[in-house]
Amino acid sequence: MMMMSEDDDNNNNVANNSDSSDESTTTTTNNSINNHKKIDLILKDIHESSFPFRIVVIGNGAILETTSILGPHMATSTSTKTGERLVTLASADKSFEFHVKVDQVSKVTFTEREKPGSSTTNNIMRICRLQSKDEKPICSLILADSSEDAKEWFQGMTLQYGHEVLLMD
Repeated sequence: MMMMSEDDDNNNNVANNSDSSDESTTTTTNNSINNHKKIDLILKDIHESSFPFRIVVIGNGAILETTSILGPHMATSTSTKTGERLVTLASADKSFEFHVKVDQVSKVTFTEREKPGSSTTNNIMRICRLQSKDEKPICSLILADSSEDAKEWFQGMTLQYGHEVLLMD
């Protein structure tokens, strides 16, 4: 469950005290703020979990797959070229960096499904998918730890955020 900060409460009060012509603009702005906070919070929770993830990124003409803990470094920045917000998750020596253009993420899903062709007791994949506005995949983060702690953490994420988080208005 996402906790609201004092600023969120103040924004809601402004929206509630506005006349009807200003209310929709204020509410849209407030939703946008909450959407930015949601993706930031989701990535922060993934980062702070310290669990390894199988990271799959499909681009134009290439597929990248690697397994890594998304940390211990996490930073937010703004691209000087595009002005887009970035969240960077990096290894201790920064030899591995994963940059997410968070403004392009319109939906996050949390899914559990059977591994194809698996007959082991640990045959469940726990996947966090980031998708763009046109429902194209940005990346998949597959929980690479099958321990009970990892399972409980993932289930906690679905309880906190739901199975599908819409980030764009």
